[in-house]
Amino acid sequence: MLVTRDSRYDGTNFHNISRLNADGTKDAGFLPGTGADGEALVLALRADGDIFVGGSFTTVRGMVRPNVVRLHGDALPFLGSARSNGMLTLSWPISAGNFRLQEAANVLAPASWNPTAQAAVTNGSHVSVTVPTTGAMKFFRLQSQ
Repeated sequence: MLVTRDSRYDGTNFHNISRLNADGTKDAGFLPGTGADGEALVLALRADGDIFVGGSFTTVRGMVRPNVVRLHGDALPFLGSARSNGMLTLSWPISAGNFRLQEAANVLAPASWNPTAQAAVTNGSHVSVTVPTTGAMKFFRLQSQ
């Protein structure tokens, strides 16, 4: 992981957060999305691979995270959503690795997460799952396989 005071590294915009390979080249598999909206100044690596980043930012990947954020070392992909005609389509980049969409009715019950009943479809550079918006409220997450 490289935290930069510049939004560019080696000619590519990484929005203040980059990840490098062991040989110093940029990791093309690291997808920072919109990155941080301000400078990322310090980082701390945990034994589990997660990374804490501190700096003068208020959002990271579009989520409010004032001055500190915890990132997963495996660069979890951004889960996008779009709602249309009673359906919700959830999608993530195919380049992000091997992930499975899960759903739960209760986000606080760890054992309640199950794979979605609907099949994932690969469409160009993204994987997507379309689920109906009818019925009980559900929560969604990506789980690495």
